[in-house]
Amino acid sequence: MLVSVVITLAIVSVQIPKRFPNRKGVAAPYDIRNITQPVDHLNRMNNDVFKHRYLVNDTAWSKGGPIFVNTAAEGGDIEAVFWDYGSYFDMMYAMGGLIVFSEHRYFGHSYPFGTAAESLRNTSTRIGYLSTEQSLRDNIQLIQHIKTQYNATDSPVITFGGSLAGTLAGISRIRFPEVVDAAWCSSSPLQGFWGMQNFSQYSWMQQVTYNWDFLSPGCSDTVRTGFRYLLDSNPTEVAKVFNTCEQPDTLTIPTIYDMAFEIFQSNAEFIYPPEASTIPDDCSRMSAGSGLSIFANLLQVHSVPCLNLTQYRTATNTTTARGWSYLSCTEIIHPIGSNNISDMFPPSPWSPQSLQDWCFSVFGNNVLVDPELFP
Repeated sequence: MLVSVVITLAIVSVQIPKRFPNRKGVAAPYDIRNITQPVDHLNRMNNDVFKHRYLVNDTAWSKGGPIFVNTAAEGGDIEAVFWDYGSYFDMMYAMGGLIVFSEHRYFGHSYPFGTAAESLRNTSTRIGYLSTEQSLRDNIQLIQHIKTQYNATDSPVITFGGSLAGTLAGISRIRFPEVVDAAWCSSSPLQGFWGMQNFSQYSWMQQVTYNWDFLSPGCSDTVRTGFRYLLDSNPTEVAKVFNTCEQPDTLTIPTIYDMAFEIFQSNAEFIYPPEASTIPDDCSRMSAGSGLSIFANLLQVHSVPCLNLTQYRTATNTTTARGWSYLSCTEIIHPIGSNNISDMFPPSPWSPQSLQDWCFSVFGNNVLVDPELFP
C-alpha cells in the first residue's frame, strides 16, 4: 500500500501546473508559526520547553485532504529550503491538501536554549539533546498539533524530504505508522550505515564520479589529474597559481582541496534537470587548463581580486556545521571513503577509528561514537 500511494502521488505531480514560482527571492506563500516542544521528550522530570519553528501553506486546504510534512534536517533556516520542493505543492493543490515544513531542532531559529552558542555547548544538557530521537518526536507532536488545529483527524499524512530529511521521513513512517501514512524519501541513504548487508563505503564517491561523467564524459580523468598536481605541489606554488589573498602556509593546500572537494560533491547531488547543472561548464573550464590551473579554473580564481581562503574557512565553521558534525558523530554515521579506482578522488578509506579520533577532537572524549547505530 505504501508503494502504491507514492507512485500515485508521482503520477499526479507531473500533471498539475505549479501555482507559484519554485525559486528563491520570491515572496513566499507561507505562514511562519511556532509550537512549544519539550526539550526532552523522553524524561518526564525535565520540564524545559522551547519554540519549534515551522512553515505552513494551507491555501489549497480542503477538509480531508492530505497533509504533506517536510521533516527538515541540518540545512539551517527552514525558509532557505522551502523553494526546493516544488512538486509537493503540485500535489497539494491537486488534492486539496496543506504543506508543513518543520525546522530541525538546533538549526535555523529553533534553538532549545535561546542562542546557538548556548544550545551547542559541549555538555549532555545542551548539545546532548540534539538527536534524531528527539527530532522525530518533535515532528510527530507537530503533526498531531496540525491535525487538531485543522480538524483533520481523517487526513492522511505524508512525510517527505531529501538526504537526511528523507531519512527522517522514512524513519517517521517506520517508527510511527499510526501517525504517518506514507513517506517519500529522496536521495536518502537508508541503507548507507556501517554493517548493513552489501554496503560499501565507496558507493557514495562512486556515484558522485558517475554523475560528473554522465553530464561530461571523461571529466573524472581531468579531476584525477587536478588532484594529483595539487597534492604534489608546495604551498608557495599553489598560492601563486590560485592567487590567494593570504601568504602561503600549511593550510593553503588543504583549504583549496576542501573547496574543490565541496564543488564536486555538491554539484553531483543536483543534476536534474540536466540543463540546470553547472557540471558541463565546470568540466569545460578544467579541461582548458593544465597542472595546477585545472583546479584554478574550476574555482574561477581570475574572476575575483584574490582567492580568500580565510573567508572560506570561516564560512564552513558555522553553528549549522557544528550541529551537523555532532549528528554525524553520534547517530547519522554514513561511512564514506574514496579509493581513486571506482571514484575520482585521492585514496582516503573510512574507518571507525578515524571517525572517533575526529569526533573526540571536536566534541571531547565523552561523546559516544557508535558506527553501528541505526537511528
